[in-house]
Amino acid sequence: MAVRQIALQTGLPPLVNPFGVILEAADGVEIDGTLVQGPVLDIASPGTSVSGIQIVGGGAGVVVRAPGATFRNVTVRRSDTAILIGEGSDAVHISESAFDSNRIGIQLAAPTGEVSLQRVRFRDHRLAAVWAVSAAATAHPPSIQIADSRFLRDFAGLVAINVAARVERNRFDDAQTTAVHASGGRAFIEGNQMQAGKGFGIYAEHLESGQISGNEIARNCSSGILLRDAGNTRVISNEVYQNAYGIVMMEGPSISPNLVADNLIADQVGDGLTLIGASPIVSRNQVLRNRQAGLRLSSLTLESGRTRTPSPLLEDNVVRDNGSDETERDQYQSGAGGDQAPASDCGWRTGTPSFAPVRASQQP
Repeated sequence: MAVRQIALQTGLPPLVNPFGVILEAADGVEIDGTLVQGPVLDIASPGTSVSGIQIVGGGAGVVVRAPGATFRNVTVRRSDTAILIGEGSDAVHISESAFDSNRIGIQLAAPTGEVSLQRVRFRDHRLAAVWAVSAAATAHPPSIQIADSRFLRDFAGLVAINVAARVERNRFDDAQTTAVHASGGRAFIEGNQMQAGKGFGIYAEHLESGQISGNEIARNCSSGILLRDAGNTRVISNEVYQNAYGIVMMEGPSISPNLVADNLIADQVGDGLTLIGASPIVSRNQVLRNRQAGLRLSSLTLESGRTRTPSPLLEDNVVRDNGSDETERDQYQSGAGGDQAPASDCGWRTGTPSFAPVRASQQP
């Protein structure tokens, strides 16, 4: 007789077979770990495969402490952490799974290798759908790859600190803070949709290098993209429209400058492109119909008292039909597009747009 639900009083014994374990439930058996304070499943066997199970509750749905674990068609909900990837793990692959209403969906607690997520659905996480944080930058940082996945109403979508992050073809909707927050390490963010968030589409800071390209970022309460004190980073071919601010770049190195090129930056409530103490190469962008300045250059006074005045290289940009098409120059004031706080009134982010977006097909 098929068992539909298993209710646990304590966590299950660790899986320790040195040749790996296959844990498969064809009919989606539910393991109820509501009374379990630690992990429901503890995987210490290399090459373990888990598929078809559902886990409810637990201090962690699953803890991974060995390399080569794979998860397919797994659901974890109402747990503190759905899958905790700990020390000793590497080459962990999660696909076609769903994580709902946990505090954290996937957490890299002591990342040392590679984790990949593909076709995974995240919803309603109280801290972050994916939390990939390494204590310090290293010469060979751990990496996380996320592709073809969906994020809905999470407090934050991805938080990636001191890791190499590759984020491709995902959709982030209604994030309560930021869809993607990348700090330190390297970040490759391409082909994603980030819409109707209460904070930023992308907040990236202190990157060693990165590329933000081909993303559609719309109706977010703060900036579509904020790049802060990052180096060797290319922001190219994005569609950024109907956010509070479009693209904001703050500080950054004077040598090996960042690049902002071939972007559509249209219909923001505030400025289109804002450079705060930053001097990137700005080339071939379409900056259209933003309600305030198309391009704003703001000087920044550092803690040392020294002032950084933007001196970007501007080439072949189209700046038209904005509140001001002339380049605006001023002194940065806290509360402009570079702050992390969302706009005070962003009811425009949901429902029918208050003004028609300009899409790539409509560019002049």
